[in-house]
Amino acid sequence: MRGWMAGLATAIGLSLVAPASAQVPQNRTFQGNYSVSVFGLTGGELNLDIRITGETYSGTLRQRATGLMRAAVGEAQDYDASARGVITANSVRPAAYTHAGGSRGRVVTVTFNANDVVTVANPPMNMGSPPATRAQRLGATDQISSFVHMMVAPGEADPCNRTIRVFDGRARFDLVMRPNGVRAVNNRAFRGEARRCSVAYRAIAGLTDEPPTGENMTFLFGRLENGLWAPLRIEWPTDDAGMAVIQARSIAAS
Repeated sequence: MRGWMAGLATAIGLSLVAPASAQVPQNRTFQGNYSVSVFGLTGGELNLDIRITGETYSGTLRQRATGLMRAAVGEAQDYDASARGVITANSVRPAAYTHAGGSRGRVVTVTFNANDVVTVANPPMNMGSPPATRAQRLGATDQISSFVHMMVAPGEADPCNRTIRVFDGRARFDLVMRPNGVRAVNNRAFRGEARRCSVAYRAIAGLTDEPPTGENMTFLFGRLENGLWAPLRIEWPTDDAGMAVIQARSIAAS
């Protein structure tokens, strides 16, 4: 598993908005620290940083294995990723996405434009079977930009009411999100009412493993004072490791 972003693509293992009546977001920031656990044991941490300036955004994500997981896999699950793009009234449009790390130290850069979405990997990588076509890549967002989309929720009052087309440089998949009620949250990261989303993973192309079947995930979002929907908790079932959970430990926003 190539980290929590790739985990969303494979089982998943991880990528970021204002109500329908709002204007294009102005200057806002988000910093979140998250734990990653399986079987109730913490095995990793994530740091997510999003900056929105007028109509543009940038984001970074840092993933590290911790504890016994780090003792077992070393730096093989360590990744750093970044993305930038533009927010419109109804969409989030990435311009570029990069992630680097893993056991081979591979650097993957994805460039998005109106005519194509192009991946450059060093060292080169298998593009999956079948590889994503140009038509499938067009209109998709990288994984950080996908979370910008959830957080800003352009054109919608609910972060859960959408289907997000994701392309991470190789895997092309959809996250089909539907509202599933509200939940009271009271912890050190967030206090208040949170929106719960049921999320189905839909494999499209660029797969390197058997596509997951019946992957029903749960996302939890809390509205911050700056208007962003903060991802608070992500749960997904795995084939052999029970329920995996990404949980917010601290959130700072302005």
